[in-house]
Amino acid sequence: MSECANDYKNGNRSFPEVDRLMAILLGYPDADYHTAIDDLPKMVPLRRWVKRSKDDLVSVFPGGNGLHRNAESFLNDYVLVLMHDFDVFDLYLDAVEHGYKKQQLASSNAICSLLEEGGVDTRRCFFSNRFMGVRDAKDQYGPNPGRRHAPFVRLSDAILEATIATVNPRVVFLLGKHVPESLGMKGIWRNDYVAPSFVGGRNIIAASLTHTSMRHLNIGRVRFAGKTGHEAEVDIVRSAMKMADLT
Repeated sequence: MSECANDYKNGNRSFPEVDRLMAILLGYPDADYHTAIDDLPKMVPLRRWVKRSKDDLVSVFPGGNGLHRNAESFLNDYVLVLMHDFDVFDLYLDAVEHGYKKQQLASSNAICSLLEEGGVDTRRCFFSNRFMGVRDAKDQYGPNPGRRHAPFVRLSDAILEATIATVNPRVVFLLGKHVPESLGMKGIWRNDYVAPSFVGGRNIIAASLTHTSMRHLNIGRVRFAGKTGHEAEVDIVRSAMKMADLT
């Protein structure tokens, strides 16, 4: 464990499960980890920069708890919200040191607002990412640069499996196009939208939602159950919850 990673050492006494997930990330075999990250251009070894955020709003694991700030206990058997990756390096560190900027808070608020409108209690959601790295780039758009680098994908798969085993969700919401594609689930993006799926080693109900960062440009393309746009996505959320018997 590096000195930077030790910034996480205080942990979270309220949610020890988060610390166990962090320990898996920090303890990933060095040889495979370094093959995954150090030799991969445009990526930064996240494990060396694990720091607890000073802002416990919905902050995506491991920048924060992965839980809504009003959560009183660790969730189990409910909902996983799977985003793409941990942003770009400079913004990640800035968020950790100084709290999340307005645009990051707006993104978190937007997904929570949509989920709540669809009948999801966001205090029972765990927020995580598909890929376990930050980008060495000026912006976070487009597919993750490590998606074709097998060791990096193995690392991300291992953390995803550990997250699903810990959270034990019955529904997973996949944000954006690149997350379902990386999981071999292209059909769910702008096609099926909601379907029983095999994710992270578990049978689970998966639902595809527009990523908040480009929602204003893409929401008009959503078509579901005779509805379009925002109304369609609310119905997608409701349908996923109903299919999982969580309504």
